[in-house]
Amino acid sequence: MALTQTLVQGLNGDISAENVAGSGARFILWFPFNAEEQDQ
Repeated sequence: MALTQTLVQGLNGDISAENVAGSGARFILWFPFNAEEQDQ
């Protein structure tokens, strides 16, 4: 988990975890996206 957090933060992203009753955990990764940079 620490390695994943380091990689995500290195890409200016974010990671969070939620406890889902009866199902375990859910990890949410968020990465910024800039459409203008994608077109270049």
